[in-house]
Order: sequence, then C-alpha cells, then structure tokens
Amino acid sequence: QTFLALPTIRLFCTLCRQSRTISMSGLIDSIMENVTIILASTAENEEEWELQKWCIVLWRTLLRYGSGISHLSTILPLSVSHLTSNTEQEYSLSSFYFTAYAAICDCVDTVASKDGHTSKTSLELKEDDRNILNISSVWLASHVKTSAEFLSQSVGITERGDVQSSTMRLASARIRLISSYTSASVSTTTSLMKSSQTNWTSVSIIPRSTCIQALNGVIMSNMLSHALEICFDCCVNDIDVEASVCSLLYSF
Repeated sequence: QTFLALPTIRLFCTLCRQSRTISMSGLIDSIMENVTIILASTAENEEEWELQKWCIVLWRTLLRYGSGISHLSTILPLSVSHLTSNTEQEYSLSSFYFTAYAAICDCVDTVASKDGHTSKTSLELKEDDRNILNISSVWLASHVKTSAEFLSQSVGITERGDVQSSTMRLASARIRLISSYTSASVSTTTSLMKSSQTNWTSVSIIPRSTCIQALNGVIMSNMLSHALEICFDCCVNDIDVEASVCSLLYSF
C-alpha cells in the first residue's frame, strides 16, 4: 500500500535526521526489513518510484550514524541494474544508490582512520558491521571504476541546452562516490601500515590519472558551465534543477 508506506518512510527520514537515538533503535531494524522488500521490486509508476527513493534516503541517513550497515549485502545486488547505466532512465535510482554507497565509504574512512590512530570521530560498531565494512570496498570497487569511466566519457554532451538536471545529479553522485571511496582507500592503507593488528582488507586506490580523466570529462561536457550559468541566474524556479546544480558544483 504505497499511499500509506510513502508518508511513513518520509516521517522516519525526518525523525532519523533529528535523532541518533531513533536511528539506532530496534524499531528502525524492523522498518529496514520492509525497505529491502520494497527495493526488491521494480517501480512501475511515479508513486512507487518516490517510495523507493525515500527508502534509500532513509537508509543513507542511517548509514551516517553507523546504523543499517548490515543491509548492504542485501541491497547491493538489488541496485546493480541501476549502477550499470550511463544515463538515468525512467524511474532510475542510480544517483540515490551512489550517494548511499558513498556514505558506506565514509563509514569505512571514519572507522579505518580511528584504527590508524588519526583524529577523526569514531563510530561504535558491532563486529558484524565492521566485517561488512571491511569487505564493502571490494564489493564497490568495480562500480567506482565504472563511474570514473562513464564520467570520462561525458564529453558527448556538446550543447549546454542538452544538459538535464538528472544528468548533473548523476554526475554529482558519481563524483561523490569516487571521492569517498578514494578517501576510504587511503585510510585503510594507512591503518594497515600503522598497525599490524588491524583487520582491514587492503583496497587498491584508483589511479590519480583515472580521477583526473573523470573530472576532465565533466569539464568538457559543459555541465559545469551550464551549472554556473544557472547559479548566476537569480530566477531559478525549479527546486530540482537548483538542487542538482548545487550538488554538482559542491561535489566537483
């Protein structure tokens, strides 16, 4: 019953943003079981897509508190079809999944940095969640590399009028994932070098040249120029366009 589930999920998104206690409660665990069931289906209309989108937003919010990590192994296979497309199709959840996986990488970065005795704030995690974070970088590696390849091929967009808000949103999410993954890779490598007792799996860092090619592809695609033009225009009436523009410029 989508008409009941959607306002419920949006309510919990608001509550979890405002309270770590709620985000870490057992009630959220039961809700996340329903979230994975909802994401297992394919959206056939706008209402179902909205529900799935907010389900990922809820999960992403939980991840920022170090909660909901255990659901990665279930959700990742469900998202593969959304991660392998170069463009956002109808009812696509690509950008939302990418930002959620960036949050996973941020968790790895924070925990690995703590293990490496740096000053970053630590997350108190269960051993099972630590094990999932440990292997998550391996699971996400291919998607990060594919994202970099897609961004480097963005030069096909030649006219600024061809740049859609969905294109900017997807590019922003991919840049965010690459950035978070790279930072997490550095932290795990540092942790391994500083402590022989750490359990982190060594993850290959994306070559600098690959990152530069990805960013250059964004520049050559005219996405940044188009985004800046919109920012300079004080008469933006579309909140989706404004959000996509701000997200792209910030991520870049």
